[in-house]
Amino acid sequence: MRTLAIAFTLLLLLPAAAAAKTGISLNPPPDGLPAGEPWDVSFSYIHNDAVVTKSHGHPSIEITSADGAITRTFRAQRGPQGTWMAQVSFPRAGTWNYYVHGFGTVGKNQAWEPVQIAARRGKAAPPLAAVGVSGGSSFPYGWVGAGVALLALTAGALVLRRRV
Repeated sequence: MRTLAIAFTLLLLLPAAAAAKTGISLNPPPDGLPAGEPWDVSFSYIHNDAVVTKSHGHPSIEITSADGAITRTFRAQRGPQGTWMAQVSFPRAGTWNYYVHGFGTVGKNQAWEPVQIAARRGKAAPPLAAVGVSGGSSFPYGWVGAGVALLALTAGALVLRRRV
């Protein structure tokens, strides 16, 4: 019985640990985008799995070429449900780093993998409308389901063991 109580307590702690996310959620990454074409990016600051609507300054996306020769900053506009949206254009092909500013130390401490921007394909396309943002949930249903299944198996094994 004591083992069952310990297992149950550990399973109760699992969703809390899985749900405590903090950082900047950014989508979609621009890998493979041709130079000169717009990257419509949306991002949000998440603290303890909740979207934070306040910022520490005006949020923006900064891009820097891998050689450090070119740096550009693009201001973001408020989007729906606590998101921010920006339209970014990479001036040339190559490897680029990008950063999100405007959320204090969170943006300074978070980095994404460098992206490869493809060569320009003829004339640049006209600017696109801002991307939509889904209102999806990040609740760990899989972890909770697996925990319940493990709990049921453990309880069944204990019941069978007591009968023998």
